[in-house]
Amino acid sequence: MWRGHLASWKHHATAITKGLTQRPCGGIFQDIVVNTRKDMKHVKDSKTGTGGEVIKLQTNHYQVTCGHEIAYKYNIDYQPDIKDMAIRTDLLLRHKSILGNCHIFDGNSLLLPRRLQHSEMELVSQTESDGKVRIRIRLSSELHPNHPEWLRYYNILFSKLLKLNNIEEMESNPGDLRDLRNLLQASRMDIKRSYTTSILPYEKSLTLCADVTHRLLQKKTVLDLILEKNDKATKKKEVSEEMVGSIVYTTYNNKTYRIDDVNWEKKPKDTFEKFDGSRTTYIDYYRERYKTTITELNQPLLMSLGKWKKGQTSTPHEPIFLIPQLCYLTGLSRAVSENHSLMAQLTDRMRMSPVNRRIALNNFINDIQTHQVNEDPGSFRQALQKHVSKDTQMVVCVLPDNRKQRYEEIKTFLCVEKPVPSQCVVASTLNDERNLTTIVTKIAQQMNCKMGGALWKVDTGVCRTMFIGIDCFHDIMNRQKSVAAFVASTKEDLTMWHSQCLFQDTAEEIVNDLQSCLQAALNSWVANEKQKPQSVVVYRDGVGDGQLQALLEKEVRQFQKFFTSRWPTHIKLTFIVVKKRINTRFFVENGDKVTNPPSGTVVDQIVTRKEWYDFYIVSQTSNSGTVTPTHYNVIYDTKGLTPNQVQCLTYRLCHMYYNLPGIIRVPAPCHYAHKLAYFVGKSIHQKPASSLSDCLYYL
Repeated sequence: MWRGHLASWKHHATAITKGLTQRPCGGIFQDIVVNTRKDMKHVKDSKTGTGGEVIKLQTNHYQVTCGHEIAYKYNIDYQPDIKDMAIRTDLLLRHKSILGNCHIFDGNSLLLPRRLQHSEMELVSQTESDGKVRIRIRLSSELHPNHPEWLRYYNILFSKLLKLNNIEEMESNPGDLRDLRNLLQASRMDIKRSYTTSILPYEKSLTLCADVTHRLLQKKTVLDLILEKNDKATKKKEVSEEMVGSIVYTTYNNKTYRIDDVNWEKKPKDTFEKFDGSRTTYIDYYRERYKTTITELNQPLLMSLGKWKKGQTSTPHEPIFLIPQLCYLTGLSRAVSENHSLMAQLTDRMRMSPVNRRIALNNFINDIQTHQVNEDPGSFRQALQKHVSKDTQMVVCVLPDNRKQRYEEIKTFLCVEKPVPSQCVVASTLNDERNLTTIVTKIAQQMNCKMGGALWKVDTGVCRTMFIGIDCFHDIMNRQKSVAAFVASTKEDLTMWHSQCLFQDTAEEIVNDLQSCLQAALNSWVANEKQKPQSVVVYRDGVGDGQLQALLEKEVRQFQKFFTSRWPTHIKLTFIVVKKRINTRFFVENGDKVTNPPSGTVVDQIVTRKEWYDFYIVSQTSNSGTVTPTHYNVIYDTKGLTPNQVQCLTYRLCHMYYNLPGIIRVPAPCHYAHKLAYFVGKSIHQKPASSLSDCLYYL
């Protein structure tokens, strides 16, 4: 492994607060300073590892300083209440003569560099319809630069700076996207570059993390899609099926919306009520607010219920109505981090090497049955009902296409009604004669794993340790119950796995019934190893920094209670939070070029948190694009893993995912849990049969 040392990260960014306003920021920044390191005595003095070769890195973090000694926070209330952020801002800033030009406004509170003459005052603003709005201003608190709430205002400030300078739409080097744009022209698609910033406290100081993001957009609007449908009898059904659940992009405010319904009764000439009680048409609203003309008056309106946030599922959402003419279809792109030539080499090498544990197909030649069905989705189910028996080891379905309904029906039948491992293959995949051997090898490997086999193993460096991955899937489009997946190794060499699913309230992230999952996994372990494990290491994905306290109080406590009450000898526990969605990047200077760090690079200082036992690992390699590291935070550890141990262990587990002959971004148990939660939440929507729980049937 490599150990990264940050050599040139101390670039300064000075906060300037003149005349900037922005909508409220979603995070509660006090939550992220939960000190989880203080109770782990083995890393009290140092959490920095010592193994590996030291290399110098650069990062996209910049030190932030501020010249203000103190700032004053004022709460802002409107009477009558106003929900539109732009209108709230406009009405307040009409009083700049009193408030001054230097301020940060988030829609609910105002931050000023000086104290107003009065601690409480009331201002009056007049609306366009001659109505009056009273604005009450009350001094809330005095904030020093090290106050946690400063972070929220810093982030509001820099977000607004990007918008004021049109950086959201700027291209620092338009030429580097020209080839890709030319490639996308034929499919009427375009790529939009934007920037993401966040300011948080790290080991040495506050830092600004800045990253480039790209969004793939279609040049076709939803109205174009509607007009393409010529059959009046099926037009509404086809448009609704294609649009509901999709994401659209609106250029007039640079936002994305998920479409929940198509309202064919509403039209752009219909009216709606504004905040002041007056009514206006959608045509007039968009003309006055965004200087945009709606030309098609007979188009339906798209309805979006907005975004549901974790922990806010009971909050009522007022629908937002959008104009199809102004909504652009978004495209999806997946960045592939693995080197394809390396993957091919590894696959070829695996084809020539024996697998770790293979599952024999009993009487394969004599008992194999082939049944031909038509393309109707129901015909597959009928054939399965007729021919699948309790003695069936594996079902292989060759499908005519990628039709979602057919796939879900097959998987639901074979995972719930008549549980048996199964493999679905699209027929066109088998028509690639040049890569047929590789494809068939991959299918055979998946079949082996799904029946309980193993392809390889890795020495983790720890003895009698069970590894657990936990992740959740939230169906925010259909508002279905969330799926929590629990996957645990049940053999010391990590070649056997036990999997379970739990259904929870919509958008609920914290898992409440871990003890039953843990009992079943331990039973499986004891059956395989004839003795219980000495320790358990949990990799928990899908939670934010603001949920660390909830994890300690609920999930970690469930493990503690189980070990105390069910097992006479205490089992040691390590609980690690895994975070993939981060904007931190690391780079290596290679002559006059900047390249990705080598696989196995660890960063455990400077851009980590002093309150946490945390580190980054760059596990993958890439010859194109920028590799994204994964952040790990050990929030509980009675096993006493040293930094070297936990870092090496985590990196080795990234080699244990059987669906890829290479290295993945997260430890295998974590990714297995992600695959299981996604598979159940997207395809079968109910709990799989318990008879499948000791094999990787969801690969």
